[in-house]
Amino acid sequence: MDNYIVKKMDETDLEKVFQIEKRVFSDAWDKEMFYSEINHDSYVLVNNIYDEIIGYLCGWRIIDEYLINNLAIDIPYRRKGLGEFLLADIISKQIQNNVLNFFLEVRKSNLPAINLYSKLGFKVLRIRKKYYKDPIEDAFEMGAFYGN
Repeated sequence: MDNYIVKKMDETDLEKVFQIEKRVFSDAWDKEMFYSEINHDSYVLVNNIYDEIIGYLCGWRIIDEYLINNLAIDIPYRRKGLGEFLLADIISKQIQNNVLNFFLEVRKSNLPAINLYSKLGFKVLRIRKKYYKDPIEDAFEMGAFYGN
């Protein structure tokens, strides 16, 4: 993973992040949603060789918890361990800042994401009925607890 870095998301990243979002998700966020994320603990994954954003993680730190709101890796870069690299990096950074509890929602049908989260210690906490739109689907709320 030497060719990749994780950096704080800023306004100059938003157009590329939005383009990835539209390619990856059927119920994509709009641009305004991403504008609010740059004021929180949100990050982009950059391919250093091409100076290209290839993924992102939007999250909010709330005292000792971190809520992962959105995570995506662009389609050509999937299945290469980059989602795990990005998420593990953010978890590590947050733990260094005394954040020990992590939460997210994931579509029940998104087995690759569920497997990734499980690999990093996330467990299903509950089901959120009809959480997702387009198509309507239940979500698993998952949590990982480090140091507890």
